[in-house]
Amino acid sequence: MKKLGLRIVGWKQAILIPLGGIKYMGKYKPLAVCFDFNGVIVDHRSKKTINGMEELIKDLHDNHVLLAIVSGSSSKIINRYLDKDLTTFFKRIFYSNKMNGGKIGCIKTFALEYGLDLVDIAFVDDKPINLKQLACSSAYVIGFARSGKYPTAQECYNLSIPVASSVEELSRLLLN
Repeated sequence: MKKLGLRIVGWKQAILIPLGGIKYMGKYKPLAVCFDFNGVIVDHRSKKTINGMEELIKDLHDNHVLLAIVSGSSSKIINRYLDKDLTTFFKRIFYSNKMNGGKIGCIKTFALEYGLDLVDIAFVDDKPINLKQLACSSAYVIGFARSGKYPTAQECYNLSIPVASSVEELSRLLLN
């Protein structure tokens, strides 16, 4: 039987999670991270990798965190704009518009494939509707408000989930 511990999700809510290696010095540390592509890994406008994101991806990989992309973008768009060196760090790239269940379905599939529970996975997105859909799951949902395209910070506040407005803040949330 797994021991359970308390994970603070936001200032309003806490959930019980198994302590199988995901608590680190009293802080939550995900075993896997699923990133949205457009607006999180690459800038919405320029389609260039966001400054600092390559280093964060490499740091997560070096810390043995499993990585995936969960995106509504097509394979053509992702292959065109994702730096070829970065593709090697991702275990899977999911095209949520081609899977049943959208992004949550992709994340559940990723969890099953790697023997994880949803509580072991962090999901990073900038689009409020995706954050809202995932906030009800047991995944660790983080809003990324760097792009300014969406009212991400306000939605995160409404949902009581963490928000990062820079790669540095995101790094602190994921790597502690």
